[in-house]
Amino acid sequence: MKQGNRDAFDQIYADYHQKILRMAYLIIGNQADSEDITQEVFIKCYTNCRQLKENAKFSPWLYQILTHTAWRYAKRKSKEIPDDELVKSSEHTDGINSLDLIMESEQAARICAAIRQLNIKYRLVIIYYYYNQFSIKEISVLCNCLEGTVKSRLHKARQLLKSSLIDIDLEEDHYEKESETQFHNTGFVSGI
Repeated sequence: MKQGNRDAFDQIYADYHQKILRMAYLIIGNQADSEDITQEVFIKCYTNCRQLKENAKFSPWLYQILTHTAWRYAKRKSKEIPDDELVKSSEHTDGINSLDLIMESEQAARICAAIRQLNIKYRLVIIYYYYNQFSIKEISVLCNCLEGTVKSRLHKARQLLKSSLIDIDLEEDHYEKESETQFHNTGFVSGI
């Protein structure tokens, strides 16, 4: 691809487009913005391919472009990501009943919403570590920071997520108790 081979780029695009789009969506949380970022990543990939060192691996280089592009995009936008976009599962297991699937989907949606509320530096390390299963060392290269910084961000992100998810559970418990009290106060239960 370094010589500007269009066929090689087309193959790279075919191999990585869905992965980059999915990662951009996880980072940004908006489909239209994710598509814009993905397009920008591949434009940068094509125009900067000569910067890839001879012995360097392509995949980490491409993810590094994604990281920097998404980071800049998030800073430019600096808006809240909508919570109403639910996690879409591409697989369904036959042995699980629909209530379990709904509960899993709701739980995944809550986790994704909590991740999207994180500052982008924490969001990136969580996504790269848990979703892509990159090592601390790989993440440090992608985020252009020390391994200790990645560990620190990962620890802080876990704490923030835990706190956020506990707050969500407490709010839901309060809402359920309030709804139950209102239901009992209507006299509907006593008439049964």
